[in-house]
Amino acid sequence: IKQLTIPDGVTAINTGAFSGCENLEELYYNCSLTSMGTTPFLNCTALKTIYIGENVSGVAVNADNNCYGTEVEAFVVDENNPNYLSKDGVLYRKRDDGKYDLQLYPVAKKDKSFTVSTDVKYMRKYALSGNPYVREIIIDGSDFEMNTAYALYNLSSLEKLTFQGTYKYISNNCVSSCESLKELYLNADLPYSSSLFSGCDSLAQIYIGADVTKVYGMHFGDTEAAFVVDDANANYIS
Repeated sequence: IKQLTIPDGVTAINTGAFSGCENLEELYYNCSLTSMGTTPFLNCTALKTIYIGENVSGVAVNADNNCYGTEVEAFVVDENNPNYLSKDGVLYRKRDDGKYDLQLYPVAKKDKSFTVSTDVKYMRKYALSGNPYVREIIIDGSDFEMNTAYALYNLSSLEKLTFQGTYKYISNNCVSSCESLKELYLNADLPYSSSLFSGCDSLAQIYIGADVTKVYGMHFGDTEAAFVVDDANANYIS
């Protein structure tokens, strides 16, 4: 089997339902999944593209971002779908205010960097998780709402993270288990939270940009990272 279509009306896919379909390359589904078991596409190593039909109003997600297998490189959404769209293979949900919510970044997308653009308002839990290739992420917020834990989770190659723009909410532990993260660039004032990071023990340097006016020590937990402040910053020095 190289192509699989899941028709409208299906609401759940059980654990291991399509396990071992090693030749499966494309999955088409036009249904709203309310439940998906653990790894229903286990060992579907050729499955790289997920096609989402016009009737889909809900997608499944889990912590390791492997609901659809471990080799998915792109989501493609029917242009007539009123709820979702894809850009460069990344899945977004449409909002009533004309903005988007970041839903899923493909687990096997091989780009080394990714920018969350200003037209994205919110990032869901596990939106960016399990990808072993991305090394740099820039979040270019515009009243951005990052009010869910584990939005960035288990990104094993992530080394550099930048916050810029403006932020409305930010959650505790929104960045978790990114063990290779070494550099954090704060070019924006972040709202208070008790700890932004968990399990990011390689964090070595935190850069504070010129326009930053508020830095909460609790953001960084018990990190031993060194702070480096832009010389043009009027509020802080290092």
